[in-house]
Amino acid sequence: MLVITSIPSKNIPEIRIIFFDKFVHFSEYFILSFLFVNYQIEKGNSFKKNIINLSKILIIMPILDELHQLFIPGRSCSIYDIIADILGILVFMLLYYSYYTFWRKQHAF
Repeated sequence: MLVITSIPSKNIPEIRIIFFDKFVHFSEYFILSFLFVNYQIEKGNSFKKNIINLSKILIIMPILDELHQLFIPGRSCSIYDIIADILGILVFMLLYYSYYTFWRKQHAF
């Protein structure tokens, strides 16, 4: 992910779809959250610990990612990108919580 956000803006292909950039940010962090939680499950962490660890990432990663772009030529830090990143994590957390509390308990053996 840091490799992608380190590309200078003149080398990024321009896509003329409204809010496509925000959709990419949202999707990137949604997928990152999914992979992170699956890794935590493989380690044997509980649901509560997964949510706590994901919340720590929610606070740190999007901000650091955007701040790091201040040092890349032609890139800038955007609060709207941070919001899209956080929304990707929050939506995943909501779906994960829903799965854990409703579907999983109803289909337990």
